[in-house]
Amino acid sequence: MKREAKAKECLEVEKLEQDLRQKDGDSASSKSEKERESALEMRRVATETFGESKKRKNEQEEENSTVSKKKKSRNSGNDTIEYLREKNTQEMSIREKELQMKEKQ
Repeated sequence: MKREAKAKECLEVEKLEQDLRQKDGDSASSKSEKERESALEMRRVATETFGESKKRKNEQEEENSTVSKKKKSRNSGNDTIEYLREKNTQEMSIREKELQMKEKQ
């Protein structure tokens, strides 16, 4: 009985040692695997075109930002025309006032 218990204990100890060795080996291989993946990613980023870089950066910004940014849009021509009309009406009113002042003098 004592021998069987000691044998079981020895087997458990050996099993634990093997598990620890595997974990150490796995961590070393996982480090080298991570380094390899990061090197491949750097190589891919270095060789991508400008358009691909822009897309990747936009995707990263979308993932990182919680609030979505508004897409930039150009003003339509209507805004410019409306501004010019307002400016023209103001200038016309100022000119009329100046003419009225000259007539009074």
